[in-house]
Amino acid sequence: VRLDLCRELLNVYLHHPTLDAGEAKSRRLVDQLFQGKAAAYQTGDREAVFRLHALLAVVYDDRGQWTEGGYRNARFQLEHAIRTARELERTTGAVYPLADLQMRLAKGLASHGSLDAARGRALDAVQGLLDEDRVTEAEEMLSFADTLPVGEGPGGPKRAAALGRLVAVRNSGSCAEVADEPDLPARFVARQKFRAYADSDDAARAL
Repeated sequence: VRLDLCRELLNVYLHHPTLDAGEAKSRRLVDQLFQGKAAAYQTGDREAVFRLHALLAVVYDDRGQWTEGGYRNARFQLEHAIRTARELERTTGAVYPLADLQMRLAKGLASHGSLDAARGRALDAVQGLLDEDRVTEAEEMLSFADTLPVGEGPGGPKRAAALGRLVAVRNSGSCAEVADEPDLPARFVARQKFRAYADSDDAARAL
């Protein structure tokens, strides 16, 4: 609850700067978030670490603070939030909803000239959006990725093509089967097979 309150207050101060002349209130709240994150690291509370990195990432991204100030910037906090969530996924088996963070990171990298890295992060966002059943946004993010230079790493053409096939199946709402995709994580593909069947069931009920 306290994180939600901090988020709302910081959002109010951002959009109503007269309430925070000199940004002293915002700085005090952000300092408290960093103190909480340091305590979470010390106690090994990785869930709290993730949530605090994620909140700080949004705070800095909304303010256009991308690389300034060492770790007090959007890129650092986004990358560490996503990395922490991936560690939690490996250790707990849970799937974290990262699409919004991934989109912020991809678009931020692109707007600051890191185009190769941005394409891989954009494809990460496509996967995250599909996992959240946000298929239209996944298609839009895939189109965004296609505007970026093609590399051979995480943003390679085989991965993009595989995601394009998944987006097409999810968009169809039909009983088309999701094929095995060796260029994508097996667990992700398995989730998409289940979700594609759910999509077709929902479409049938709507008839």
